[in-house]
Amino acid sequence: MQPQLRFSHINNLTEARFASAAGAHWIGFCFDKCHLQYINPLKAKEIMDWLVGPAYFGIFDGHDAEEMKGICGMIGLKGIQMPLKFVNAERENLGLDLCIEANLQNITSEEKEWLLANDIAICLNGQFEESEVNFIEKLSPRLWWGLDSGDMKTVLKRFNQMGINIEGSNEEKPGLFDLSRVQELLDMLEEG
Repeated sequence: MQPQLRFSHINNLTEARFASAAGAHWIGFCFDKCHLQYINPLKAKEIMDWLVGPAYFGIFDGHDAEEMKGICGMIGLKGIQMPLKFVNAERENLGLDLCIEANLQNITSEEKEWLLANDIAICLNGQFEESEVNFIEKLSPRLWWGLDSGDMKTVLKRFNQMGINIEGSNEEKPGLFDLSRVQELLDMLEEG
């Protein structure tokens, strides 16, 4: 089965249209005002109105649960993504699909146990070591690999992941940005 595509941190229409045309299952917008890829929720809604096909999610950091729920409801998001360190019971139970963002090099043994015990999607970044293979294999059916997670050919052959997460970038100027790395991944997926 071919992995699903998930584009995150999208902040412009050009990149969103590319993601949609590439067959993205999910497109995500970052609402953390301190992040370089921040987008105003109303601008995200304008972009969503131009697209057909993908589901949408919001990327949040330390936002309070009610604020996240309000933004998601206002613009019609189906899911949320947040770093593992910000997960709590209130944020888990918003009635939205939840994806946890984690880096392999920074996960504690307690966090690993929690991730294995909870049926939540995980966007995993970072290089994996052989010692992590058993942990990763247990997460595979609900795992999104970050595009920067090392040799993607090896990752795709070795693990049965849900999909690939491709993080957006800022435009060099309106309508222009470098898609060569993303296109390389799409070509690799097409080849099988």
